[in-house]
Amino acid sequence: MSDRLDADDVHALLASLGPQGDAHILRAFSAVCCRRIWEHLTAESRAAVGIVEAWLAGLTTDEDLVRASQSAADAVATAERRLDIHIARNGHLFHAALAAAACAWLPETKFELITTGRGRVIKDSLEAAALCASQSATGHAIAGFQHLTPVEAMHAAVETAWIAESAEQAAILRTLLEGQGNHPGDEA
Repeated sequence: MSDRLDADDVHALLASLGPQGDAHILRAFSAVCCRRIWEHLTAESRAAVGIVEAWLAGLTTDEDLVRASQSAADAVATAERRLDIHIARNGHLFHAALAAAACAWLPETKFELITTGRGRVIKDSLEAAALCASQSATGHAIAGFQHLTPVEAMHAAVETAWIAESAEQAAILRTLLEGQGNHPGDEA
């Protein structure tokens, strides 16, 4: 195994792929990340991820993927509008929706974020996979510790959970890169 595949930090591992990152593997990795937060995805986001998985398996059309990508982008806007002022209460749902939108990303899909007032533009499959990994880990971490008090305890627990989830994602990505198991849709 190369040094690149020894990384426990999924973002370092993704960055090491550079422009040579296989778009199909990156999308498969994103789908597995979304499966890890499945219970936090809305029906629209789940449907989009399901279409991505079907597309990866050659069971659906490019047109279906385009519709799924736009549906996932729309779900992000809905999740953002529903954010509570105390993000810990439902912030995990926003991060999960953003992960699904990154999973279903296509170059022609742009999603508007209210908080920035402009569209989020993803430039390539590698950036989409990194965003999906980050947002799914964040959603996972927040969901696990959203009701801890004081808030400092919650932040520390979320950070620890995020690091642990990132290491799990790195292991999944290594497996995909090595071509051993973990196909899209497999429960992790």
